[in-house]
Amino acid sequence: MKLLEIIQASRREEVDPDVKILVFTEFVATQKMLQRFLEDRGFPVCILNGSMTLEERLKAQRSFAKESQIMISTDAGGEGLNLQFCHVVVNYDMPWNPMKIEQRIGRVDRIGQSQNVKAFNLAMKSTAEFRVIEVIEQKLKVILEEFGVDKTEDVLDSTEAANLFDEIYVTAITDPDNLENQIESSLESIRQQIVLSKERGRILPADSSLEPAEVRRLINQPVHYWLERAVTSYVKSKGGKAIALGKNWKISLPGVIGEELVAFSRNDNPDFRAITFNDPLVRSIVKEIPQFPEGLPVPSAIIRSVPRGISGTWSLWRVTAHGSKYDLKRVLPVFVNEKGDLLHGSADLIWNRLIEGEITITAFEEASGIYEGANRRLKETFDELKSLYYKRADKERERKKDWFRMRRKLAERSGLSRVRDYRVRKVDKEFEEWSSQEETIIPQIELLLALIVKGEE
Repeated sequence: MKLLEIIQASRREEVDPDVKILVFTEFVATQKMLQRFLEDRGFPVCILNGSMTLEERLKAQRSFAKESQIMISTDAGGEGLNLQFCHVVVNYDMPWNPMKIEQRIGRVDRIGQSQNVKAFNLAMKSTAEFRVIEVIEQKLKVILEEFGVDKTEDVLDSTEAANLFDEIYVTAITDPDNLENQIESSLESIRQQIVLSKERGRILPADSSLEPAEVRRLINQPVHYWLERAVTSYVKSKGGKAIALGKNWKISLPGVIGEELVAFSRNDNPDFRAITFNDPLVRSIVKEIPQFPEGLPVPSAIIRSVPRGISGTWSLWRVTAHGSKYDLKRVLPVFVNEKGDLLHGSADLIWNRLIEGEITITAFEEASGIYEGANRRLKETFDELKSLYYKRADKERERKKDWFRMRRKLAERSGLSRVRDYRVRKVDKEFEEWSSQEETIIPQIELLLALIVKGEE
């Protein structure tokens, strides 16, 4: 197996039989196969994928930092990882989207990486897939160098990239004679996006620099202290323990992490896990921060041209139905009068008056029950967005099925029976994994603005 050759060669070149190696694959089934293969040959292996809990992810990351020589991760599992102690990356299977490859390598190629990162890409030569990836990489490299851009993600978001490169993939299968035109069209879209980005100032010029005083100000920010206070306070508030050990800590949180030694500033002691802003624990804490803490004072306002009898709490919300492919969002006003009634018409009226500037703030008062009062309206809105998402998803699933059918037909055209059987099995396995995935729509509710309203004729 080529992967085994890369591992052995890396051990020789690094003069280190325990050199850390990060292996990426797109599929959980492949991940399990590689784990068995490598463990059977005596390599200590840990795995990481998107289905694992926070505690399991943290445990895997600790294992890779200490006893495991090889980590096998899926793209979803690798999100948020900081693995600067590793500098060898192997892409066992190649995604069509170059941005995914950039993101994989970025897990180790971060600030603090002390060695040159080595990346190995495995692909079957003399196949249509290999040729397409090769052409895309070559032409994309020319465009990025032309504009002085380091990475595709600097000018293209993940959704845009996925759409562009999916179109190339489908064309390679359904209309191979038109493949060259499709590649040129997609890369021209990237070129235009770079031009627009430069015009809008989204890309900093190469000679841009911060003022020395600003650099000193940023460096001197006590970010490690803030991070330490945030994490330890969160752990204690959730019934866990945070015990200071000099400059470091011993923390535990039931149901999330077991007893663990952590450090919030630079620490070369391997027994302490370094906590950074990209740590899975910190990311989970950030997700729980309330947008609008209960009991926070809000403006009390008199709104002209609104009947005096309209008094209560007005709020503006953004409701998001978050799916795996994209988000659907809606901004809506909610008004709950002093009796607790939801009044849609009054909510719209107040919003219009606010836009027109017909408002006088008289004081700040503590508001309670904002979420409870708006809950029914917010749930209705989320249900509408979720229904719309599933309708679109159904259409996309049908297109995806057609895409798999075309891939299978392409695989069946292979000349050698062994190659043909392998490719057909690979497509069937991918289709089976994809078919078993259930789309989960996650609600996100954000309170943008709140007012205690008093009408005035």
